[in-house]
Amino acid sequence: MSKNLESVRWAIIFGAVGFAAGFFGPMILAPEANQGPLVGILMSGPGGFVLGFMLYGVARLFAFNPKKRQRFRNICAVVFGVSVLAIFLFPAPERHGYAFDLEVRSCQSSSEATDRIIDYWKKRISATHWAEPRPGWEQQMHEELAKDQGSLIEAAISRKRKFDRSRRFWNKGKIYQGEWQPSQDKKTFYIANKSCADFAIGMKGTFYQSAVGRVRSPNEWPPSAVESFMPYPDLKDIPSELRQ
Repeated sequence: MSKNLESVRWAIIFGAVGFAAGFFGPMILAPEANQGPLVGILMSGPGGFVLGFMLYGVARLFAFNPKKRQRFRNICAVVFGVSVLAIFLFPAPERHGYAFDLEVRSCQSSSEATDRIIDYWKKRISATHWAEPRPGWEQQMHEELAKDQGSLIEAAISRKRKFDRSRRFWNKGKIYQGEWQPSQDKKTFYIANKSCADFAIGMKGTFYQSAVGRVRSPNEWPPSAVESFMPYPDLKDIPSELRQ
């Protein structure tokens, strides 16, 4: 077999291995992965094709005989395929949320914060050129905030810790907590269904912020529900499964 044909054969073999591992791997091991089979189509498949040429060049550089070249190719193909699969066998954990030790500095009801929330959305809308705001959005926000039972607190954070959720298939969903880290941040949070009577100035406590983004309808701009258009992160009590 000529050198050119053999190099192409190597490229096809590694491309096929990369494509198969990257296409079927996430379907079997990580069906919830955002990339899904695109890893094989856009990354490991083309990458394997290029890798095949490179490894063939290495084999030629060291003057491997045909039998040794075949053994080297097969070993490298297996290592390459396993390496691609390892991406899905050992995915990085996803952020579950944060716990804060904080002190309440001020509190304001949702209705009292109407002006600054409306101003925030006016700025967002003026900077957005790809979508028109829905008719009557401002009046509708006024009405929703007037009847909302939540509140906004400004708090000084003394320390915080992160919680991560495992995505590995053998312990998927298990929560791991990080160490407490000192903090000097000040943040404003939205707390649903609690009034300022529940948050005395100077009150200290431990609360939780989920890392899961808010669900917003793609057909509403700006969003219509308070929990969707509130420009401040949600804060709540520590979930029962994390209290230990």
